[in-house]
Amino acid sequence: MRLYSGGVSQPSVTSTHELGVVNINTTIANSGLDAIGSVSDTGSFTINGISISFDKNTDSIRTIMERVDQSSAGVKLFYDKLDDRFHFDNKETGNLGFIIEDTSGGLLSALGLVGAVSTMSLGSNATFSINGGPSITSTSNTFDTAVHGIDGLTIKARSSGTETVEVLADDQGVRKCVDDFVAAYNDIEAFITEKTKIERDSNGKTQKGVLAYNREVRAIGSQLRDTIFKASNDGSTVVRRLMDLGVDFNTFSRKLEVKSETTLNTQIADYPNDVAAYFTGSSTGLGVGVQTLLDQYLKDSGVIDTQKDQLESRVRTLDNSIEREERFIKAQRKQLEESFIKMDSLQSTLQVQQQAIARMFNEL
Repeated sequence: MRLYSGGVSQPSVTSTHELGVVNINTTIANSGLDAIGSVSDTGSFTINGISISFDKNTDSIRTIMERVDQSSAGVKLFYDKLDDRFHFDNKETGNLGFIIEDTSGGLLSALGLVGAVSTMSLGSNATFSINGGPSITSTSNTFDTAVHGIDGLTIKARSSGTETVEVLADDQGVRKCVDDFVAAYNDIEAFITEKTKIERDSNGKTQKGVLAYNREVRAIGSQLRDTIFKASNDGSTVVRRLMDLGVDFNTFSRKLEVKSETTLNTQIADYPNDVAAYFTGSSTGLGVGVQTLLDQYLKDSGVIDTQKDQLESRVRTLDNSIEREERFIKAQRKQLEESFIKMDSLQSTLQVQQQAIARMFNEL
């Protein structure tokens, strides 16, 4: 929507200078507006409920224009030198209006933006239909899911007329999701293997992961592999296992890999619904199986929480044992120090007595 200053009978803003040019770079008081005498020293106006204040002795019209543009009112204020008039433009396209009010000070009136001399011109909404169906309107030339309800489809209208839109499956996007799944599984497998390993290094020394003897963590890896390998029964006879997509475990490791690029790409292109059912089926889809397994471990009071509580209990027990040992060691040390002091004192006494006896023998 656009709001112009000046109507049909009064097409421009009058100025006190010749040629009717308003100076927007100097103060409002010296801008040359013919109606400047009716403008108060200070005042304000609102646009869509956002208040814009001004001081005609310190602010220029350009400052006010920038203040409007930078506000959250959603409009811009322009000055057209050729037509010698001001206008508001809505930042949003389409048949949308806005509300302005010359609250105090009379600046909008002096600019010709309120009252009988102003003209409002509403924009037009874009309208389209699909296959002769009902018309759908949008304030923007971009029609997305929020407008037409088709997930993943965005159409930009560049001109009026009839266009043929071909909607294709995003094979590359699906392939990336499969590759990301394989990579994520391998990351988990590598993490579990590293933390639970028991192996010998080149020097014959045994290297152990921090969770080497934790059966629950080892079980996560085993159960996850079983879930990945398990067949899906969600309606598809084409894709029931990962190997039907050309994905399988590496022969010499526990990692997944794409063993047949051709099989994977063909299944995605020719049987997209079957691929989707395998991963996202509501009953036995791979995603459901993995989520169910992870919930057993990650939910409140699940395996991980139980393990955490048990380990924290063991840590507290060890801390208490260490504290008792430290108290015992301190007591032992104190006792030994006292014994040493007594022994040292006794030794000093014996030395004095020995010296006294030696003197007595020397005097005989």
